[in-house]
Amino acid sequence: MTSLPRVGSRRLTAIATAVFAATLGLPAAATAATAHGLGPPNTWVATGEMTAARSGQTATTLRNGEVLVAGGGNASADLYNPATRTFSATGRMPVSVAGATATLLPSGKVLVAGGRHGGRQVADAELYNPVTGTWSATGPMKRPRSGQTATLLPDGQVLVAGGGCNGSAAACNPGNSLSTLSSAELYNPATGTWRFTGPMDTDRQYQTATLLPSGEVLVAGGLNNCDEGVCTDTSTAELYHPGTGKWTDTRSMHTVREQGTATLLPDGDVLMAGGRSEEHTSELQ
Repeated sequence: MTSLPRVGSRRLTAIATAVFAATLGLPAAATAATAHGLGPPNTWVATGEMTAARSGQTATTLRNGEVLVAGGGNASADLYNPATRTFSATGRMPVSVAGATATLLPSGKVLVAGGRHGGRQVADAELYNPVTGTWSATGPMKRPRSGQTATLLPDGQVLVAGGGCNGSAAACNPGNSLSTLSSAELYNPATGTWRFTGPMDTDRQYQTATLLPSGEVLVAGGLNNCDEGVCTDTSTAELYHPGTGKWTDTRSMHTVREQGTATLLPDGDVLMAGGRSEEHTSELQ
């Protein structure tokens, strides 16, 4: 989850943290949680602190079960070990970013793209190699952006959509305090390059993106515009079709929102919850 720059400055924290022992009422799961020292079911227990304070970081579960936490106002990165519930430093990122996206690729590497550096958006993209614990540069995106979404498609490509770009960054609108984007790009891990795909119908930042069982991507909500301190959110939703590279509108949500969460449920529905808006509701798409 990315942090919203217009919310105001807040003190960064390295306190991660707690682990939730969710057992869904299963006796076996409850026994396992207790055995691992997590305490009674459906409770939280403290875990270790990260090695650095951060906000707007990314968190990605690796194939070995560890969690890569990267960026968030600095270039450091941590690995969380669930077995010991502790964090340890890993290789530093080449660029300090916040508000980037992180995607686990089929190769096991992690693609981190975009974000803010020094008050401006960047197009940089980096690959983290869990085997070596190091980062390497890959091709930059076509547009600098932060607060975008990144979705791994069934064919192994990564769809990056939307985001925002302020007037101090290249290829942004210098007349706006924030220019939200409708553009979308595809990253090809085989070539390490990006190409534009069809743009969304609506400019949006801090939206949600969910890969559906059909292979389509549902994008919903987001910050639609921010100019001269006046910002508006949207309730609109769109579907991306990988086969054609195009978007089609779908039904809007009942409530405008940005920075909400979207969760694919076992029956194929998508649960939208929370976020920033005038109302605080949950709904199903």
